[in-house]
Amino acid sequence: MHKFLIPFSLLALSSSAMANQPLNPVPLSAQSSYSAAPAVSLPGRQIPGLGLSVSAEYSNFEATLDDRSKIDLDGVALAVSINPHLTGFYGKFEALKNTEFDADYYEFIMGAQINFINYLGLYVLGQVGLGYAWAETPEMYNTVNFMSLPVGLEVGLSLTPELSVYGGVGYKWLWDTTSESVCNDGSPSNSTGNGTCYWHGGVAYYNDTFGDTEGLTYKAGLRFNF
Repeated sequence: MHKFLIPFSLLALSSSAMANQPLNPVPLSAQSSYSAAPAVSLPGRQIPGLGLSVSAEYSNFEATLDDRSKIDLDGVALAVSINPHLTGFYGKFEALKNTEFDADYYEFIMGAQINFINYLGLYVLGQVGLGYAWAETPEMYNTVNFMSLPVGLEVGLSLTPELSVYGGVGYKWLWDTTSESVCNDGSPSNSTGNGTCYWHGGVAYYNDTFGDTEGLTYKAGLRFNF
């Protein structure tokens, strides 16, 4: 029986000796640590406090008339919108001219802009709007009226948070809404046949029209952001 007690005694002495020895922890510097990687985001341009923008631009419209003849109009436009690095609204007034026919063209537009790219001050916008336009020329007795649908793409660079330069290309459709006739009492009529303006004193004159028009648009300008 003693030959079994000796190994148990040795095991107990060994356990007691190990219990009296201090632990030797691994230094913190040697321990592996995990830190979450920072979230990756595209760097954009700081947006000023109001987040609004006003712009002045050169504008060109290469119009193709209903009879397939072409007329080139160019001039200036003033616009107000949400900051170009955001998606939101825009409004614009255009004043264009054709010197060949001494024609003046004016247009009010309201619409939406969609920001596709915003990277280190570079931005790309898509724009779609709905407008009202009118044209005047000495060769026509009356003013011609249109409803317009402009679409476009704008590419710009914000040199500072407050100042951006840009250029753009687009396409515009115009629907001629000019009445066919004007009655003697001043009321418009879309009729030209017998009985036109019968209850309004007869026809004073028949209007000139351009017909539906469409064509490419170009622009380049400066934006001031607030």
